[in-house]
Amino acid sequence: MLKKLTKEQLHKKFKQLFNSIVGVDEQQQAALAMKAYQVNINEVKYYVGRAQVSDIDEILDIERAVYDGATPWNKQAFTSELHRKHDRLYLVIRKNDQLLAFIGSSYSRATQDMHITNVAVLPAWQRRGIGSFLLNVIIDKARQINAQQVSLEVRVSNTQAQRVYHELGFESQGISAGYYFGDHEDALKMALIFNEEEK
Repeated sequence: MLKKLTKEQLHKKFKQLFNSIVGVDEQQQAALAMKAYQVNINEVKYYVGRAQVSDIDEILDIERAVYDGATPWNKQAFTSELHRKHDRLYLVIRKNDQLLAFIGSSYSRATQDMHITNVAVLPAWQRRGIGSFLLNVIIDKARQINAQQVSLEVRVSNTQAQRVYHELGFESQGISAGYYFGDHEDALKMALIFNEEEK
């Protein structure tokens, strides 16, 4: 005779089945789910939280401010990314309800790579440790889910960003020729590779 399951048990079984099909594990879900909190960066208080669809217009404003009026990613691309909560982590930083910075990342279980898709800070708020803080949050999350590395691309002309990445332990991994849409500038591929002791 079959055992009758409660609604909660059925939900748990369905969730386990779904996660096994999609390729999500509980540890990864717990690491990528995060609640908003306040943080002190260089003695200034900010609010950090997971990016929401309602943040996209402000995220695009940051892109325009950083990339001379251009938006490398459009609203549709960000919407698609933010709906993928099982393998994407996008964070925003606010002060006095103004969105100052954001970072995006995607995780591949197949390659065990946490890839930083984009990071940008409003020009007036750069050089205050905000970008480094966001990068360190993603690095910590990557360690929590036992990623092998954190990777990213950066314009070859953006030596300031490259310096920050080097300070955080990223190393050059070669060049992607003509990587960037529009001007076809080359990208420097960089990665922070964890050794076993760092995980």
